[in-house]
Amino acid sequence: MGASSRRLAAELLEVVTVGFPFCVFKAGVGWWCVQRGAGWAGAPLLLLAAADAVLNGANVVALVTVRRRRVPACVLSAVTQRLKLFPDSPHAWLADFGNALDMLLAFTLVAGMVGSGVLREFDVRVLAAWNGAVVLNVLGAGLGRVGTSLERVAPGGG
Repeated sequence: MGASSRRLAAELLEVVTVGFPFCVFKAGVGWWCVQRGAGWAGAPLLLLAAADAVLNGANVVALVTVRRRRVPACVLSAVTQRLKLFPDSPHAWLADFGNALDMLLAFTLVAGMVGSGVLREFDVRVLAAWNGAVVLNVLGAGLGRVGTSLERVAPGGG
């Protein structure tokens, strides 16, 4: 498999194992908040999840058709790039910073839900989606790490 094909596979894997699961985490917590009468907290998470799902879907289509992403990975990445909070920083750093903020948000939501024990309050379908997202996310982290390791030992690798 050539470098271009490996990059494409890695990016598709990232969308499936990170992008979409993070959408599920946001939507799951948003749904839970709305069900508990905290729509002020849930509605923004549901909107963010929906917007991120659209971005991830667009990136899957772009990766399959034009072999590269065409839009940011998430809303927070798009916002950090647009606001130019750090105008002297390179575009790639701003995208990475937004992605890092999104990861912090998703992992904070997961940690909060697991730590508080409220996952048992989820509707069975929401819990199934949540559990599937966790499985994909954990497997994606492992596969990504193995891929990085293999790149280092491949001829011409880091």
